[in-house]
Parts: sequence; structure tokens; C-alpha cells
Amino acid sequence: MSTALQKMSESSSYSKKSAEVLDYSYYDTMALSATNTNRLFVIPLGQAGKTKSDTNFTLAGTLPQGQNFKIFVLKLFYLSQVARSTAELLMWYKMLFETTIEFRIPGKDSMGIWTLAEAFGVPSLFNLVPTNGGDNIPMIQPAITGKILFNNPLKIGSVQSFEIIVEHTVPVNPALYTDKLKISLNGRLIRLS
Repeated sequence: MSTALQKMSESSSYSKKSAEVLDYSYYDTMALSATNTNRLFVIPLGQAGKTKSDTNFTLAGTLPQGQNFKIFVLKLFYLSQVARSTAELLMWYKMLFETTIEFRIPGKDSMGIWTLAEAFGVPSLFNLVPTNGGDNIPMIQPAITGKILFNNPLKIGSVQSFEIIVEHTVPVNPALYTDKLKISLNGRLIRLS
């Protein structure tokens, strides 16, 4: 290719020789329901009612061509759809300890499995009912971080398939149905520019 044509090609919207490097997050959201196994990052933006507040993933279970993603942090967010009682708070605590998240790449062994309790950073959750009215006994509070930092980043290549499986080993209490769980993958995105 001549130098003039090469320069024109490199100045186009997509160049094979230059790339952008971004600190980026891909995220997806699910609603708690009677379904015990949920697959995230497989329903893209605009399908099945998914809006940009639900996901920014544009393809079903795969990165777009011309992208490479190194994931350093898995972040979790939880939104209750209504005000909760103390009994429902205990149901949420149980759900954290009875639910796992797994990062899967088809054709490979699992890339990691964690409980929601670990991911939210809650090693102890204790529901307390005062013995006497007005009791206020201080308790050690967990440091709720909502993230898992990877010592060895997960790498996703262009057009490589992956998914996150959220599995409730005990069915979710119906009182929590419609609450939302959002998972965000944060890392270094390289995309052809």
C-alpha cells in the first residue's frame, strides 16, 4: 500500500494500526425472581427490554471485534425496589450466603466462583432483636465493599464469548423478587480507533 493510502486508512474511523486504551466498565443487571440460575452479559442492550441503565453490553455474550478487555475488578450493586422490614433484611442476608457468581468462558474450566457474601465483603451478618425496649448494643459491622479485586486479571479477547452465572442454591424468598443485582466488570479496554 502506498504511503498516501496508508495514511488515509490510518485516519479512518477504524484503524488496524492505532488503538485507544481506556479505563472502562461493562455492566449488566438482573432482577431477582423464581429463576435459580441467571446468565449475565448474554442479553445485549435493546433486547428483552434492556436499557442503558441495565447494561452497556452491545453483543450477546461476546466482545465486539477490535476490542481486548483485561478485568481487574468485579463490582456488585444491589437495589431494593421497596422499603424492607427486619425480617426481609434477614432474607437478604441468607440470599447473600446462598448465592454464587461464576465467571465462565465456554470451552474452559470456570474462571472463578464466589459467594455474593464474599463479593459484597460481608464476612458476618447478624440480625439483632433488642431484649429490652431501647437496647442499642453496638455490633461489629462488616466493611461492605461490593467488589472483588483480581490478583491475576481476567482477559477477554475480541469476539471471545463469556458470561457470568448467578446461581441461587436455595430459592430466593419471593419478598425479594424484582430487587436488582448489577454486576460491573472494570478494567483496561483496548479498542481499535
